[in-house]
Amino acid sequence: SIDIANYTKFSNLRPTLKGGGVAIYVRSDNLAYEIVEPSSTTKILTSTECEQIWCQASIGNCRILIGCIYRPPPASNASTNLIKSSINLSISKAASLVSDKKYDKLLITGDFNYPLILWTSDGGLLSKRDPISEIFLDNLNSNYLTQHVLEPTFGNNQLDLVITNDPTSIRHTPVLQKSKPKWFKVDVKNAIKLKLKAFAGLRNCSKATLSANKKSYNSLSFHMRNQLSTKARHIQNFYIHI
Repeated sequence: SIDIANYTKFSNLRPTLKGGGVAIYVRSDNLAYEIVEPSSTTKILTSTECEQIWCQASIGNCRILIGCIYRPPPASNASTNLIKSSINLSISKAASLVSDKKYDKLLITGDFNYPLILWTSDGGLLSKRDPISEIFLDNLNSNYLTQHVLEPTFGNNQLDLVITNDPTSIRHTPVLQKSKPKWFKVDVKNAIKLKLKAFAGLRNCSKATLSANKKSYNSLSFHMRNQLSTKARHIQNFYIHI
């Protein structure tokens, strides 16, 4: 996995299989910690049935629950249904924690691989009937969540999503690069206050390659886009409005 100077890393990577894995990087001057569920409770946000990682980042009195999820392309009906159920359960659990005032804001990102969903400013529309996609959309709607990415992120599909509980918190999400790695920037009000990086579908990257150009965030971002295109996927920058 990748270590970046001045960022705290939270990751859940595949130990052996190629591809996949998720990670969140929070700038180290922001208080952040990984979400851990008590052993006596049912594992939802820490369930291993889907690839996910969750953390809390705090700025002043604002507590932000952040999740990164990777849903691989469907392989079989059994595995697809299990992953689908786990992802929807995690999203519902996170939304309920915010509704119960455990956290103030919710940000969920990742590669969800729902190519049949067409996202517009009015929400998601299906290009053709698909029960799994319908359940995902219904789950977002029932939890009053908003998906903000309105441009294709891979080919003509909107696979990489940014979901929040506040439709006014993000201005727009311009996609900077539609090939691998998928790179887009979330432009939010008061962007200076918090910056984090999330990777969905993280591949093994050379620490030495990164350390050669890590003195500034901007140069690091440029370096990663141009030098690690075959090693890192779904690189996203997020700026959160508080």
